[in-house]
Amino acid sequence: MFWRFVSFDSRGTATFMTAIITAVMALDDPGPDGVIVLELSSSQLDISPGLTLDAAAVLNITPDHLDRHGGWDGYVAAKARITDALPASQHLLIGDDAGCQALASRLSHQVQAINPNCAPQKDLPPSLRGAHNQMNIAAAISLLGQLGITTNDWGSLLSDFVGLPHRMEWVAHHNGVDFINDSKATNGVAAAKALGSFANIYWIAGGRMKDDVLGDAIHALDHVLHAYLIGEATDHFAAALDGIVPYHKSGDIVIATRQAYDAARHDAKPGATVLLSPAAASFDQFANFEERGKHFRDAVEALCEQDHKRDHTHV
Repeated sequence: MFWRFVSFDSRGTATFMTAIITAVMALDDPGPDGVIVLELSSSQLDISPGLTLDAAAVLNITPDHLDRHGGWDGYVAAKARITDALPASQHLLIGDDAGCQALASRLSHQVQAINPNCAPQKDLPPSLRGAHNQMNIAAAISLLGQLGITTNDWGSLLSDFVGLPHRMEWVAHHNGVDFINDSKATNGVAAAKALGSFANIYWIAGGRMKDDVLGDAIHALDHVLHAYLIGEATDHFAAALDGIVPYHKSGDIVIATRQAYDAARHDAKPGATVLLSPAAASFDQFANFEERGKHFRDAVEALCEQDHKRDHTHV
């Protein structure tokens, strides 16, 4: 779960503070002008019968945690519990995927579709690229509107948005190559979102495979020039990609990062991006996705430093 306080001063300037928390009850009261934003999982909705919300949105519903909820119908029903926390007069904002439509069809509560066209689409930072982030931005703007918070300058407020670590996190730009850490993408659905957000991708994928192998990611490879496979999923991912995208069986994240960077420099494509978006869990080689993302960051830092030393040696 995460929270973010949002406040606007008389000039419409927003102040954001973000932190990861383990218990929402540990939060201090942000005061009459503060807003607490909660990201709630289906399991958290299950155990929060006393939850009261001023506004809410369901961005998407894709198959996950089905074993906990006894299948797809139970999972959608768990998501539907968010309306129990909303005033009857407040619309529930919903996304445009099939899962959200299934949710809307079973609700008596009023719903309102999120309109991605209300979101700024130019000069966004890497962490906010992609169609899925257009939906995220539009949802945030709509939620704030329901709370009476508005501004005419969303673009400038978003231009320096950093986002949370390991979620399409920009790490570095080096010799014409961008490095993006999306270690949080532990399944094919999440990886597909990142793969649709950048051009000329050198993709690092793999780890402990999910049941659907690459899942939706197999249909999102148009911008992938080469894949670098790591961890337990290597052979299965290689079989899935065979004949579609060239790949290396890199083995570990350090080797994969170096191979991807070397290829990107050699090809010299505009917008070249080394993207860690594993489409798999991390537990085969790491304690969690955060540790995996840190190892990627460290690998990027190391190769940048190696290049820097080599360039100075040649002067």
